[in-house]
Amino acid sequence: MAGVCTECHLGGFVGQGVTPRTSGQIVSYLEKTLVALKTGERANNPSMTAQLVSFSEADLEATARYLAGIHVNK
Repeated sequence: MAGVCTECHLGGFVGQGVTPRTSGQIVSYLEKTLVALKTGERANNPSMTAQLVSFSEADLEATARYLAGIHVNK
Protein backbone atom coordinates (compact mmCIF):
# COMPACT_ATOMS: atom_id res chain seq x y z
CA MET A 1 0.00 0.00 0.00
CA ALA A 2 2.55 2.59 1.10
CA GLY A 3 4.34 2.63 -2.26
CA VAL A 4 1.19 3.52 -4.17
CA CYS A 5 0.04 6.02 -1.53
CA THR A 6 3.34 7.86 -1.33
CA GLU A 7 3.27 8.54 -5.07
CA CYS A 8 0.76 11.33 -4.34
CA HIS A 9 0.88 11.82 -0.57
CA LEU A 10 4.72 11.69 -0.52
CA GLY A 11 6.98 10.02 2.02
CA GLY A 12 5.69 10.51 5.54
CA PHE A 13 2.24 11.12 4.00
CA VAL A 14 2.83 14.88 4.23
CA GLY A 15 0.87 15.69 1.05
CA GLN A 16 1.65 18.18 -1.67
CA GLY A 17 -0.35 20.81 -3.52
CA VAL A 18 -3.98 19.66 -3.55
CA THR A 19 -3.07 16.22 -2.17
CA PRO A 20 -3.78 16.39 1.56
CA ARG A 21 -1.50 15.49 4.43
CA THR A 22 -2.84 12.31 5.99
CA SER A 23 -0.17 11.77 8.62
CA GLY A 24 -1.09 12.78 12.15
CA GLN A 25 -4.76 13.38 11.37
CA ILE A 26 -7.54 12.30 13.74
CA VAL A 27 -8.41 8.60 13.39
CA SER A 28 -12.18 9.15 13.12
CA TYR A 29 -11.69 11.76 10.38
CA LEU A 30 -9.42 9.43 8.42
CA GLU A 31 -11.80 6.47 8.79
CA LYS A 32 -14.79 8.54 7.66
CA THR A 33 -12.86 9.90 4.69
CA LEU A 34 -11.52 6.50 3.63
CA VAL A 35 -15.00 4.97 3.78
CA ALA A 36 -16.46 7.87 1.79
CA LEU A 37 -13.75 7.51 -0.85
CA LYS A 38 -14.19 3.72 -1.04
CA THR A 39 -17.97 3.89 -1.45
CA GLY A 40 -17.87 6.77 -3.91
CA GLU A 41 -19.78 9.03 -1.51
CA ARG A 42 -16.79 11.32 -1.87
CA ALA A 43 -16.38 11.10 -5.62
CA ASN A 44 -13.71 13.76 -6.11
CA ASN A 45 -10.89 11.22 -6.38
CA PRO A 46 -11.57 8.16 -8.58
CA SER A 47 -7.97 7.04 -8.10
CA MET A 48 -8.47 6.73 -4.35
CA THR A 49 -11.77 4.89 -4.87
CA ALA A 50 -9.99 2.39 -7.13
CA GLN A 51 -7.21 1.90 -4.56
CA LEU A 52 -9.64 1.31 -1.68
CA VAL A 53 -12.22 -0.91 -3.40
CA SER A 54 -10.60 -4.11 -2.11
CA PHE A 55 -10.10 -2.83 1.46
CA SER A 56 -12.23 -4.42 4.17
CA GLU A 57 -13.62 -2.42 7.07
CA ALA A 58 -10.75 -3.73 9.20
CA ASP A 59 -8.25 -2.62 6.54
CA LEU A 60 -9.72 0.88 6.54
CA GLU A 61 -9.58 1.07 10.34
CA ALA A 62 -5.98 -0.16 10.40
CA THR A 63 -4.98 2.32 7.69
CA ALA A 64 -6.58 5.20 9.58
CA ARG A 65 -4.82 4.22 12.80
CA TYR A 66 -1.49 3.84 11.00
CA LEU A 67 -1.75 7.25 9.33
CA ALA A 68 -2.90 8.95 12.54
CA GLY A 69 0.15 7.57 14.34
CA ILE A 70 2.66 9.09 11.91
CA HIS A 71 4.15 12.35 13.11
CA VAL A 72 6.39 14.06 10.59
CA ASN A 73 7.87 17.49 10.93
CA LYS A 74 7.38 19.24 7.62
